[in-house]
Amino acid sequence: MDTIAYIGVDVGKAELVVYSEQLTMLNRTYKNCDDDIRQMLETAQNYSIRIMVICEGTGGYEEKLRLLCYFYKIPCQVVNGARMRQFASSCGQMAKTDKLDSKIIHEYGKVFQLYENYRELSLNPDLEHLYQRYQQLVKLRAMEKNHYENLHDSIIQNSILEHIDDLSQQIKQCLVAIKGVIASDSVLQHNYDYLCSIHGVGEISAIAVLSDLPEIGQLSNKKISAMVGLAPYEKESGQKTNGKHIRGGRFLLRKVLYMAALASIRLDDEMKTFYHRLRAKGKPFKVAIVACMRKLVIAMNTVVKEQRLWLNQT
Repeated sequence: MDTIAYIGVDVGKAELVVYSEQLTMLNRTYKNCDDDIRQMLETAQNYSIRIMVICEGTGGYEEKLRLLCYFYKIPCQVVNGARMRQFASSCGQMAKTDKLDSKIIHEYGKVFQLYENYRELSLNPDLEHLYQRYQQLVKLRAMEKNHYENLHDSIIQNSILEHIDDLSQQIKQCLVAIKGVIASDSVLQHNYDYLCSIHGVGEISAIAVLSDLPEIGQLSNKKISAMVGLAPYEKESGQKTNGKHIRGGRFLLRKVLYMAALASIRLDDEMKTFYHRLRAKGKPFKVAIVACMRKLVIAMNTVVKEQRLWLNQT
């Protein structure tokens, strides 16, 4: 049972190309459908060996594989596609085919020992999908509002206003459904309440964290900050120093946290003092606001990890 079999999967819209060095019987092309994926996972589980499935993020085509792995309790890691290409280049692999990609994904798991570093998460697909739909609807409404501002034709304006009203109604319905999913899960409901107890964290911020950051409360403050993309990294070479900059992480979640940090600065005396102290030291606005975002994420991580409400002195 000490051996680990990594299963590299190149995901396409219609097909999955699979490669495993240990489980060679899996090495073929499968349809990207429930039946074929189940067959592949059940075959892998027949052997007394620890397994891990690795694939690239492909804009949603990997979702069936990811959810079925969760159902079968098989560790599944979705890795960044750009990082995978960098790894392939570092291995001297210039050619790109589906079979070669599945082998590179497999090697990536072995080299970086993804199984040893894997942390099982409590996923809620319903929450994830509903929040994704909520984001889509909000984006569509913002686009329609921008269209409305630049038009003078009354017929088109009325059409856009009707569409905006319809989108607003769908957004409300989506939020009701999301709250229903949270209420049906005692762990999610408790974590939601803990997050909302922090000044500046509203229902949307709490929902975003629960959906897009399931690692919350399971990692150290440094790691959770880096995962969101709020950890500053140094960039220097020889005599040249460019200071520290944030990079990577979960961009969409960071946008939500930006608005939450602004609200926290306005509502929370401790955060307000922290922000103004940084500005008084000459820190630019963006540096100060990112520091507040990082402080907010650490507070979120703390309340979920310790399963308590935020105790604020204000």
